[in-house]
Amino acid sequence: MVANGNPARVLGLLDPLSDLADAVARTRTVAVTLLRREEHYLSEVFAGRAPAPGGPFTQADFLDTPWGPVLAGERSWAGLRVEAATEVGWASLLTCVVEQVAVADEPTPLLHHRGRYFGLG
Repeated sequence: MVANGNPARVLGLLDPLSDLADAVARTRTVAVTLLRREEHYLSEVFAGRAPAPGGPFTQADFLDTPWGPVLAGERSWAGLRVEAATEVGWASLLTCVVEQVAVADEPTPLLHHRGRYFGLG
């Protein structure tokens, strides 16, 4: 969830037992890339619900940024710095400050709603 402000913040729930939680705890940074409708399989791979021979980062081309890897090409993405982490139920609530934003003309952004994927727009 994006909280507008100066600076803007992004709030997100993270499984504290995930590999991502370990990486975020170590680096205190997060990179968020907007997926396209046809990339729903990649969403399933990173959620751990689809096979990824060689690991999830072998399933597409990625670029390194100071906030972490983002999908290569003309993409919309944000670079975030973790400001706070709070235990909420079985998850960690991350409050992140937006430090970098890249906006591309996305063809059809991916939306996941009630267990199904849709193209937004």
